[in-house]
Amino acid sequence: RMLYFIGDREWAPQLSGVEWNFARNRGAGIFCLTLRSDVSNPFAPRNDSATKSDEDEDKDSKEGKKEGKDTPTKVDDRIEFKNIEQRLVRVPVEPDNIGWIAATSEALLFVVSDAGYYGRESAHKPRLKSWSFEERKVKDVFENLEEIALSADGSTALVKSENAYKA
Repeated sequence: RMLYFIGDREWAPQLSGVEWNFARNRGAGIFCLTLRSDVSNPFAPRNDSATKSDEDEDKDSKEGKKEGKDTPTKVDDRIEFKNIEQRLVRVPVEPDNIGWIAATSEALLFVVSDAGYYGRESAHKPRLKSWSFEERKVKDVFENLEEIALSADGSTALVKSENAYKA
């Protein structure tokens, strides 16, 4: 239903003090493309006037419908190309050195790193962050990240840090 990708669209160059050349840093943003016109923008403003009881009733009615289904649902994987360029939105995450993303049903996970240097490591190791669809804000999940793998259902992330694996 949605395609998430990293795009280098931010241009705020740094000036080199040695050769007066431009250097780009923190230029990657996360973007979301809805693949059909009937799919709503997951980052659209919410209705703040909705009460908590209204949301609970909606959840209860959805859960009741789910329990009554015995047959698996068919996945609708078609792409509607008409006006596809109008369905591209920027995820509300500040541009950074983003090198990995994954979408789960609860959050958008992404890895942020510092700028690279010749002859030395960055000041900080890469960090795993998440943007929660419920809370609508970015949270730090894990620091000193070396490697990451996400389970197929998106419920568990396995990370390597300081030669140890953690789930």
